[in-house]
Amino acid sequence: MDGDLVRRLLASDADVDRVENEANSAKEAGIDGVPCFIFGGSLIVTGAQSPEYLANAIQRTAAQQMRLRA
Repeated sequence: MDGDLVRRLLASDADVDRVENEANSAKEAGIDGVPCFIFGGSLIVTGAQSPEYLANAIQRTAAQQMRLRA
């Protein structure tokens, strides 16, 4: 990333509305921790997880998506 650009953005109000909207959407969805991963729009995994756990979540979501398309 461009360091000068990042400093300018952090010093300004650019994207404040967007960030607030995203934060409100997350709160309304019940997300209360970081990191947070949303798989397939339906499976939410919050907090630090092992790579194996995240891989399993991805596999479960992919299998569910395949069943829905069949």
